[in-house]
Amino acid sequence: MPSRGRGSRDGIRLYTGTIPDYGTETKGLLLAGVSAGGPAEQAGLQKGDVIVEIAGQSIANVYDYTYALDLMKPDEPVTVRYLRSGEKRETTLTPRVRR
Repeated sequence: MPSRGRGSRDGIRLYTGTIPDYGTETKGLLLAGVSAGGPAEQAGLQKGDVIVEIAGQSIANVYDYTYALDLMKPDEPVTVRYLRSGEKRETTLTPRVRR
């Protein structure tokens, strides 16, 4: 999901390779999938995972996730806390500039 290039980053759009599930109400960001070869897949995230924190920001919905993207910088690894089958897990994701 790309950031919209807000803030003072001169229109830089971050790419994480996450594909949100917009049709399900859940606390966090439910992943409908991840882009092949993208940062999320490289971090080990997969369909069905629920991101609950990224880069120190709590994620309750897609709006929180979009806000967190605006705070992240390209090529700077961030910690992602997520749930898989109800189990809390953690990984590191390195967002890239969308080309």
